[in-house]
Amino acid sequence: MEQLLTKQLPPADRPYSQHELADIRQRNLERLNIGSTMVYHPNSGYFYLAKAGGKKEAAVLSGETLEDGCCSVCWKLRKTPSELRELANNMIDEFILRFEKKPEKWTRELIHLENTFYKWLYIDFDRKKGERRYRNRRGDDQGDSRRPRNNRRDNHGESRRPRNNRRDDDNDEPRRSRNNSQNDNDESNPPEITNDEEFPAL
Repeated sequence: MEQLLTKQLPPADRPYSQHELADIRQRNLERLNIGSTMVYHPNSGYFYLAKAGGKKEAAVLSGETLEDGCCSVCWKLRKTPSELRELANNMIDEFILRFEKKPEKWTRELIHLENTFYKWLYIDFDRKKGERRYRNRRGDDQGDSRRPRNNRRDNHGESRRPRNNRRDDDNDEPRRSRNNSQNDNDESNPPEITNDEEFPAL
């Protein structure tokens, strides 16, 4: 969460059209499964787009009056660590100032602010951390030791045949490297680059 709240928007290296900015914004919202229904909480003054297909969206569309204690922004502020709360409040104030009325013109700064706000609001940082810890913990709950990777069944006392002990034992040719299908310097398949930023071109 700290990385999200402190991240600065890098300077642009090219101009962006309004059509491109609108497309980037839409992709950001789709990644977080955010719909087009705006939720208003009069007592707190907070507003935000509800999750598509969620309870808040259904409640607003049905005309239900939202209770005072069901504001997602208030709830997330309580969940935000105390040392980050001032950063979060500043970000929320800026969001309210900029999005109280729909912007007439999109800018990179507005899209970055909106994306930061909704990531902070909807991503469950605690759960993500817990899931990572759980994935790296194999068999800890059962107290089982991890089975060796090549623990094959016992071959009735026979010595294990070497993995690459080919049948042509008389062949004195040097062994071909297992993964020599491509030259080590071949750049035809560069490593995959993942980027969840709102401006992938940067």
